[in-house]
Amino acid sequence: MREAAAPSTGTTYFLTRLRDAALRVREHHDEGDALDGYAVAPPGDRADRGARRVQVWS
Repeated sequence: MREAAAPSTGTTYFLTRLRDAALRVREHHDEGDALDGYAVAPPGDRADRGARRVQVWS
């Protein structure tokens, strides 16, 4: 994530770089459809043995 963040000039570019690095990214949008957080995990990573994906919110 640090490598993606360093050269990023905006949120869209940052999230695209994460996806290009083969990370799973799930965006969270508020009621007005503005991005207010995101979840990032390596492909196939699960929090509790397959039931839920790992979540990291900004």
